[in-house]
Order: sequence, then C-alpha cells, then structure tokens
Amino acid sequence: MNRTQLMVAEEICRIGKRLYLRGMVAANDGNISCRLSDGCFMVTPTGVSKGYMSAEDMCILNANGELISGSKPTSESKMHLAIFRERSDISCCVHAHPKCITAFSCTNTPFDASALPEAVLGLGKVITAPYAAPSTLELAKNAAEAAKQTEVIILSRHGAITLGKTPMDALFKMESLEHCAHTLIYAKLLGVPTALSQTEREQLRRISETVYKN
Repeated sequence: MNRTQLMVAEEICRIGKRLYLRGMVAANDGNISCRLSDGCFMVTPTGVSKGYMSAEDMCILNANGELISGSKPTSESKMHLAIFRERSDISCCVHAHPKCITAFSCTNTPFDASALPEAVLGLGKVITAPYAAPSTLELAKNAAEAAKQTEVIILSRHGAITLGKTPMDALFKMESLEHCAHTLIYAKLLGVPTALSQTEREQLRRISETVYKN
C-alpha cells in the first residue's frame, strides 16, 4: 500500500469508527468505499467491525471488482462498484444501518423532509430504492439506478447509502439523514409536521446552489 492509499485507508477507519460510536452500525454491519486515483477502489473488509478496523484491513479492487490486495472485501462491493460506474463525479460511498432511517424503510413510511430547511439544503432529493436481498446484483442495480438522481439513498429494509466527493462528505450526509429522520419521528409524535411551501423550498434550493455548492 503506497502513501496515498494509506491515507485513504486511515480516513476510512476514522469514518468507520465514527459510524460505530454513533450507533449507525452494529457488530460487523456497514461498509465504506473510496475511488482511488488509478481507477481502482478501496473497500472495507467483510467480518470486521467498523469500529475496530485498521488500515491494513482494507481491500483494493480493480474496476471489474477483482481483488488486487487485502483479504476478503465486503459482500456489498457489487453495490458500491455499480454506483461508481453510474457516478463518475463521486469518490466515496458510505453504507450504514442507522436506526431511525431504517425504521422508516421497514414500515414503508415515506421520508418527506420538506419540513426541515437543513434537509432541503444538505440532502436534496432523497430516494428509497426497492427492496432486494443484501449482497445481490439486484440490490446493486437498484442502488445504482437511484444514484442517477441523488446522493442520498434509503435502501428498503436495509439502512441507507450516501455518496460524496470526499469521504467526510459522504459521512456527513449519512449523519444528516439520520438526524432528520430522528427529528421527523419526534415531530410525528407531537403532531403533523408542517411542510415548507413550494416558494420556501425554491428559495432554499437557490441558497443551496449559491452558497453550499461553492
């Protein structure tokens, strides 16, 4: 592993630990991937807690998903690679099982964050991909199809996957998604969340384009 790859691996470890400490993954759940400058991809290993990974645990795959270095990559590598093929503009994917957003997906409760300005600004469009069994080509296809339109994907009954231009960008989207889901659950307990008007949402989108995208 060269110096650049080592830096990426260490960043992945930091993200994994943060996911674990925030309760967004349990046991060996979740996976993280990054696009490398040579066209290969670094992914987390299977069977290792995201809170206890080391840089040496990371696996490197070529564009066809073939193992170049490391032991055994995550079983969700197919999903990550399918998304990367659809989105040449992103460099990292974070897949986790946050409790609140997973509860939305398990109950088929629509995730409508139009009541939250921070969701409109930070998350944009959120799409729920149809259910498919974990680790399957069908799941990879469903996630990649959703990735054509968004960087924040709820996986039906299977947590979420977020896309970013940097590892931290993908992580922060996951944290924001779960925070919004948590807030919406409380709001629904208190009453009916009041959605922002179309005019208010358009104003937020303009703010996002001029402030958050620069």
